[in-house]
Amino acid sequence: MVNHKTWYAHMFRTQGGDFGFPYPISGDQTNKAKQLSKKIWFDNMWPKQIYPLSWLLEKFWPVPGWTEEQFTKIKAWPLPNQKEINAQSVGIVYYTDNRLPEKIMSKCQEQIKKSGLPIVSVSLKPLKFGENVVLPLERGYLTMFKQILAGLEKIKTDVVFLCEHDVLYNHSHFQFRPPRKDIYYYNMNSWQLRSSDGHTVYYDCKKLSQLCADRKFLIEHYKKRIALVEKNGFSRRIGFEPGTHNRPERVDNFKADEWRSEFPNVDIKHGKNLTTARWKQSEFRSQKNCQNWKEADEILGWGKGNTILDH
Repeated sequence: MVNHKTWYAHMFRTQGGDFGFPYPISGDQTNKAKQLSKKIWFDNMWPKQIYPLSWLLEKFWPVPGWTEEQFTKIKAWPLPNQKEINAQSVGIVYYTDNRLPEKIMSKCQEQIKKSGLPIVSVSLKPLKFGENVVLPLERGYLTMFKQILAGLEKIKTDVVFLCEHDVLYNHSHFQFRPPRKDIYYYNMNSWQLRSSDGHTVYYDCKKLSQLCADRKFLIEHYKKRIALVEKNGFSRRIGFEPGTHNRPERVDNFKADEWRSEFPNVDIKHGKNLTTARWKQSEFRSQKNCQNWKEADEILGWGKGNTILDH
């Protein structure tokens, strides 16, 4: 793919006059970028792709560094059917414990409606939002899992976005379509907003509120998850986000992948959240859980943090 109207130069030059990285970058971050590139090209995951990688190799074969065995293996990997992916019906399962401030709840609902997608809301009290399902249960982790399952079983779309009551979703979030039916996909472009003063924080994190996947795939997961929690009780070692860890307590062996929407979503922390928020890197037990930490008072596409809820 060529664009003749551009040019590209690349040189690291530091203040001391030598040449090197002008910003800190860890080996983990470098490896993560390499793995993402491999995933996109080797697994034929570029959305605008019309030929598999094997087509390019075959065109210039023999290719230095490639063996016949590797080439044969690459040829066996199918190209995702983009027409089938785009034809999938898409919906939203929204869940709430009905405890957050009304101003925040209304603002988030208004933003979700802009998606134009069918909505099933699952609440603990009657709610006038989408097609409402009421579960008269006490707030808690098991209840949240049951709410999600109830919503998944009620809505009939192929693909589902899980939406929480205190997240502002940008329209670009809902443009994603999962290429595969056996992977959990998370939008990594999500900032955390402290409603009391408008301070915002970003770090790499797969959050349940950013999950999109095949509906039937999610139903099977949450049936297993609920059965495990009812039998053994909830443990944080089970985790909240499907596919994001390899601990023995995991619900299944399926993996997670990620994407980034054009503009970020805003996860609002208002003091009544079910899970606690962290505002300093020192609050994390492991620094691996807060990579690419950023702090700001403004979010791209949303404006100043202390005015976002007033727009």
